[in-house]
Amino acid sequence: SVAIHDFSIYSVSQGAGMRAGRAGPGGETLTPEMVALNSLLTLESFRVAVETVERAVINNTMHDLQMKYRAQDGALKELIAHLNEPASNPDQANLEEIKDAAPDEKKLKEAASAAQGDEKKAAPGLDMLWCFEPPNIAGRQVTSMVWNTKNPDLLAVGYGSLVFGNQKKGLILFWSIKNPRHPSKSIEVPSGVVSMDFSQDNPNLLAAGLYNGSVLIYDVREPGNEPALKSVHEKGKKTKHSEAVWAVRWVTTGGPGHQLLTSIAGDGTVLLWNLKKGLEPKQIMQLKRVTNTLVLQGSSKVDVISREASA
Repeated sequence: SVAIHDFSIYSVSQGAGMRAGRAGPGGETLTPEMVALNSLLTLESFRVAVETVERAVINNTMHDLQMKYRAQDGALKELIAHLNEPASNPDQANLEEIKDAAPDEKKLKEAASAAQGDEKKAAPGLDMLWCFEPPNIAGRQVTSMVWNTKNPDLLAVGYGSLVFGNQKKGLILFWSIKNPRHPSKSIEVPSGVVSMDFSQDNPNLLAAGLYNGSVLIYDVREPGNEPALKSVHEKGKKTKHSEAVWAVRWVTTGGPGHQLLTSIAGDGTVLLWNLKKGLEPKQIMQLKRVTNTLVLQGSSKVDVISREASA
C-alpha cells in the first residue's frame, strides 16, 4: 500500500490560481476541500507531522518484528540487570557476595530459558521479518546495497538493469527499519546503478557508480535528484570511466577526516577522486588485458584482466 506521506500521488500546485470552482492541473473542478488539501501539502511542517504520525503507527504495528531484528527480546538483559541491582535489604548477609559475584553466562541463559516456559526448541531456520517492496521500479533489478556507516537503520538500495543491452535510468531508494513499508527517500539517476558506498567520515555522503561510467556523490540530506558532485566528460582528458563502475570505495588517507574516493570499472582503470576541486580523478592503476593461455581444448581464446597492473 502507498504510505500516507507519499505526496507524489497528489497534484500539488503553487500560486493564487488554486481557488474553488476553477479548473485544477488535471482539468477537474476544484472543490474547497481540494484547495485546502493543496495548501496543506505545500507546508513542510505538515509533511513532517504526517511522517512522524506514520512512523509512530508503523512502530506500533511492527514492534515485535523490529525487536526480533534488533535481537532485543529483553529476557536475558532484564535478568542480568536484576541480578546486578543492589539488594533491597542492606542487612542481608550475602549482600557482598551478590555484588562481587560475576554473572555466570551459562546459568543466566538457563534461567532466561526457564522464565520463558518449557516450550520446545524450534528447528534452526530463517524467518522473514519483512520485505522492502518498492512501489514502482519499472522493471529494474536490485544491483547494489549498502548500510549507512552511522545510522544502522538506514539502507540504500540501487536499482538498474542486469541486461546490459537494455539500459534505462537508475534509481536509489533509501529504506529505514523504522518504516519498512515505504522508502523514506528516492533519487533517480541518469543510468543504472552498479555500485554504492557511504562515507565513514561524512555519513551523509553516498557515492554511486553507474553503468555509463559516471561517478556521483549525493548528500542524502538534500532534496531532489541532483548530486553534490559528479564526474564529467572532457575531451582529451581521463575525467571518468568509459565502462560500468563495478565498485566505489571511500578510503582514509592520513587519519580521520582525510577520506578520498576510489573506483574501478570494466575499462580496467582504478581512479582516485579528489573532492576538493569538484570531482577530479587521478588514475592510479591500469589493469592490462591479456590472453588466457589455460583455456580448455576446443575452446576459443578468452581475454581476461591480468593481476599485473601498471601505475
